[in-house]
Amino acid sequence: ANDILRLSFSPDGNLFVVTLSVSPYILIFNVAAGAFTQCTNQISIGGAGAVAWSANGEYLAVGYGVSPYVYIYKIANAASAGTATFTIQPAVASPPSAVPTGLDWTQTKQFLAVSSGTTPYIQVYETASVLSAGSLLWTRGIPNV
Repeated sequence: ANDILRLSFSPDGNLFVVTLSVSPYILIFNVAAGAFTQCTNQISIGGAGAVAWSANGEYLAVGYGVSPYVYIYKIANAASAGTATFTIQPAVASPPSAVPTGLDWTQTKQFLAVSSGTTPYIQVYETASVLSAGSLLWTRGIPNV
């Protein structure tokens, strides 16, 4: 069975994340030294899916299958082989009501868009300057296409 859901390199190419449908749900590798070294400080809440890096690689947004569905992690020491740390940030205000199918940051990390398969389908969060408890800015109910 193919348990891999998503994979993504950080913008600077130092980290590589893989989300899985089975435990441990997320695998993060440091590739800064030219080899894939699994990070020892893993994050795992359960049922991870969608992932999105902020443009500068400082934050990683992860969509999970459990409420509040979107978690944001601040990344530190990404260039140190195997020692990157992931600090969970406060949950977004008015979290989505379903599992995210997509996540995307603006280049300035001012906004985080979240899509899901249930209404309102798209939610856009305006993030605070330190990404503490971003506020819901816009929701849009669109039909599935």
